[in-house]
Amino acid sequence: MQGVDQGNTWQITGVNAGTVQETSSSDVLSFENFESLTGGTDVDTFVYFVGGSISGLIDGNSGGVQDRVNLTAIEAPTNVQIGSAVNGNINLLNIEIIDRSSVNAENSFLYHTLASSVDDSYTWNIDDAFSGNVHPTDGANIDNRIYFTNFGNAVGGMGEDLVNYTGAGTLTSFNGGGGSGALQLNYYETSAPFDITIGETYLNVDE
Repeated sequence: MQGVDQGNTWQITGVNAGTVQETSSSDVLSFENFESLTGGTDVDTFVYFVGGSISGLIDGNSGGVQDRVNLTAIEAPTNVQIGSAVNGNINLLNIEIIDRSSVNAENSFLYHTLASSVDDSYTWNIDDAFSGNVHPTDGANIDNRIYFTNFGNAVGGMGEDLVNYTGAGTLTSFNGGGGSGALQLNYYETSAPFDITIGETYLNVDE
């Protein structure tokens, strides 16, 4: 199911079911049995409610805007995967902002699998408790950032991952993804205490 090329608010209230409303309209469209959702070229906001799920892919569409997924109503541990794969997690593509509840943040996972080859490199900036952003380390898409809040565990792709901790930035764990790329950790003026445990807290570290 694809939204119109206007701002849309999607409410996911059941299994592959919910409503969609164009921002400038009072009309609300209900939908059922749609396994994947695609936004328009303007800002789309996808709001999950307790009991709501989409079994396929949520694609914000590549309109160069700040599409958002709001998971703040979900207090159970949450697994979100960024990329085109569909594997039973909450699967997102072309989403720039991902928010979830602070409840069970330490038990929630954010998987970043956009890397198309082992040569792709991504930078993670962790600037608050379980929160920050991730973006390509170099190239034409370096400014394409995905902002996330309340994910205690992060998993990189098959390429190189650079993780920068600043301020109060903390994570429960970071997994480099198991590819041939290196995982580099940098701590800059961090105010939060931290421990580094290779093999438990930080997995697949190459350097």
